[in-house]
Amino acid sequence: MLAPVYDGEALKRLPIQSMLASLPDRSVPLLRAALVAALATFAVTYVVRSMHWPLAVDSPIMHYVVFLMRHGLRPYVDITDNNMPGAYLTESWAMTIFGASDLAWRLYEFSLLSLMTLALVAISWPYDWLAGVYAGGLFLLTHAVEGPDYAAEREEVMTALLLLGYAALFAGVRRRQPLLLLPFGLATALAASIKPTFAPLALLLLALAWSHLRRQETGLGLRPYVLWTIAGFALVSAAILIFLLQQHAFSGFLFTLRAITPSYVGLNRPNYVRLAAKIFPKSFVPLLLLAGILLLRYRGWTWEHWALVLGAAVGALSYLVQGKDYPHHRYTFVVFLLLLCCLELTAALRRPGWPRLLAAAALVYTVGVSVPRSLHILSEVVDHSDFALALEQDLRALGSDRPQLMLQDKVQCFDLVFGCFNALYHLDVVENSAFTGDLLLFSPSDSAAVRFYRNLFWARAIKDPADVLVVSNEWFFGHATYDKLNTWPEFREYLARDYVEVLARDFPFEDRHTPSNSPEDPPHAYRIYLRVQSPLRRRAQQLGWRP
Repeated sequence: MLAPVYDGEALKRLPIQSMLASLPDRSVPLLRAALVAALATFAVTYVVRSMHWPLAVDSPIMHYVVFLMRHGLRPYVDITDNNMPGAYLTESWAMTIFGASDLAWRLYEFSLLSLMTLALVAISWPYDWLAGVYAGGLFLLTHAVEGPDYAAEREEVMTALLLLGYAALFAGVRRRQPLLLLPFGLATALAASIKPTFAPLALLLLALAWSHLRRQETGLGLRPYVLWTIAGFALVSAAILIFLLQQHAFSGFLFTLRAITPSYVGLNRPNYVRLAAKIFPKSFVPLLLLAGILLLRYRGWTWEHWALVLGAAVGALSYLVQGKDYPHHRYTFVVFLLLLCCLELTAALRRPGWPRLLAAAALVYTVGVSVPRSLHILSEVVDHSDFALALEQDLRALGSDRPQLMLQDKVQCFDLVFGCFNALYHLDVVENSAFTGDLLLFSPSDSAAVRFYRNLFWARAIKDPADVLVVSNEWFFGHATYDKLNTWPEFREYLARDYVEVLARDFPFEDRHTPSNSPEDPPHAYRIYLRVQSPLRRRAQQLGWRP
């Protein structure tokens, strides 16, 4: 008997085989439309649900620093916050453009996220604009569910600047227009002025661009590109220098950079295994694996892909150097890696066979799993502003509803991000000694930075003691506890001798749900102390507080 002969063309003409062969082609536009619709739905939902979110965690502290500067206090000298000048400049510019309210800050963040997505689309345009929308949407999914804690954080601002810089660099090289490297230099320099770990990135990107131009034999050379980049860096450097000189803070900044920042970086640092385990959102691992499989088979990468790899690598390095495993510290790494994944997935949609099926599976996973899960988490996010609101009300009552007059320069916060500085900011009250956190006051270590800040506090307390002390139970080195006072026995004795506790409040877990909390977390809490000789004690008695 003769063996059967299989005719491949005949098989393709069979109804089932024909359907299977043509289905992926017909489904690609539908999948693309479904993805855009799902991500747009989430974006609109995020705007609506988060519009009321208040300033939280680091944002009110950055606002408060700008507020103190506008009241004549000098950064790095009078104000103890140790952020880089670029963080203060961008914060100040944003407050000038959008306003200083909580709502204005939400509008600012929506603008940042929109700029990030537009930059991602511009970067991916020659390949597939959908990759930019996809990457921007995926970033929003992971960012939104973190609640208000990391909204418009410095890392978000810095990542937006870097993406704008990348878009300008790619456009300049694609169009052979060196002038476009001026905004590239401006954006990357400003980003580096927020986090210096990104300072070498522009030079490395220029080297990649030069290698590409050299292979293309354009005749332009690298010189005009370098000169325009240097011009951008020079303008940002001049702005920072002028800022420091105007604030009479140049020497204070150098001291902070040399002595204080290294001490902070080394505090409470987890090991690299724990850091690495948290560097990428686990919910996106399936997408990363699918893109990785496609990459093994098809890698027609250009210099631009390698530039994105470089951005992800520097982002990962910055995250590891900072060593705090905070979600926002990984933003730059996450965005660049997501864009690389999305470029691979959208490219695979145009390839027949199993690459298209893998890419389709990724889009279905995003639409059917990632977006609904993020919508569910977002629906349960509740801001934890109860601490700040309660303290604001208590201080307003203590100041007889005139806190700007009665409490000005009389309140001292011993807190970090629970909400004391948020309350002072909303009350327009200048703090007694402009300490923007107690991290280096209640430290178990005995470093030079800790001794410097404790001595600075004593010098100011002796000269002008605060009438009101607000002590929260937030402790950077462990769970929330008032035992942090035991790390500084001299202050604990000073508090017991010269002050009296008049009010204590706590805020249990069930009143402050955010994704970062766990039921085991101790309640947030604060105590208000009044100086023994303070005339405000009579007002406290009128309010029914402890005598």
